[in-house]
Amino acid sequence: MIATSINLGTNTDARDAFMPRNLGLSLLTVVLLAPMLSGCSLKTYAINMVGDALAEGDSVYETDNDIEFVGDALPFGLKLTESLLNESPDHRGLLLTACRGF
Repeated sequence: MIATSINLGTNTDARDAFMPRNLGLSLLTVVLLAPMLSGCSLKTYAINMVGDALAEGDSVYETDNDIEFVGDALPFGLKLTESLLNESPDHRGLLLTACRGF
C-alpha cells in the first residue's frame, strides 16, 4: 500500500510537470493561429453583410427625386458593388444589385 502511494505520487508529479508545458504550448499555438485563421472569414463575413444590406429593399437611387444627384452618385455605387463582387463573386444579392445598377 505504501509502495503504491509512492508510485502514484511519482507518476502524478511527472504528469503535473509535463501537463503545464503541453497546455502552455497548446494555448500559445491557439493564440498565435486564431487571428490568422479568422482573418479571412471575418473579411468574407463583412463583405457578405454589406452585400446583403445593398441587396435589401428599394435602391436609394430608385426613390430619390434629385435626378442629377443620383446621376453623379451612381458610378460610385456601381464601382462599390463591382469591388465587392470581386471579393465575393457568387453572392446573389450583389449580383442582383449590379444588374439593377446597369
